[in-house]
Amino acid sequence: MEVGKSILSKTQVKIKTLVDSVLKELEAEIQKRNLSIKVNTEDGTALNLDEHKIREALVNVIDNAIKYNKPNGSLTITGVRMVHPIEKDRQIYKIVIEDTGIGLTSEELSKLFNQYFQRGKEAEKLYATGRGIGMAVTKNIIQAHEGKIYAESEGRDRGSRFTIELPIS
Repeated sequence: MEVGKSILSKTQVKIKTLVDSVLKELEAEIQKRNLSIKVNTEDGTALNLDEHKIREALVNVIDNAIKYNKPNGSLTITGVRMVHPIEKDRQIYKIVIEDTGIGLTSEELSKLFNQYFQRGKEAEKLYATGRGIGMAVTKNIIQAHEGKIYAESEGRDRGSRFTIELPIS
């Protein structure tokens, strides 16, 4: 299976271990913003994934949740195995990354996963740099794993919630 021009190299990946290592990588930024982190993922769950690619996707989402969070805000990451909401004979692993940050407008939500997404003025105030392709790349990675990603927010200054659903094979 391809993501862009690279082929997925799947192995059994423990989600909790992966999330913990991403948080460790981003620890300096977490401390700089004095964020409260809460992680609740099932310990032993392993999925058949390309660890490098899924790590890249998680770094993109979690890094944004940190960068666009409020100082002294919080970040919650939950992971749970569940029955697919429509295809009852399938199981998925659902990862929810929720922050108390600047949130997203409905217009931003509608374009968020497009290539070259133009961030809103609030996001640019916090972080002037950004190529606008991170969420498009993340979506491609998740879809290459036959999963899906979506974002929700109740608007500006209301935080955001990113949900990644990956199949359990």
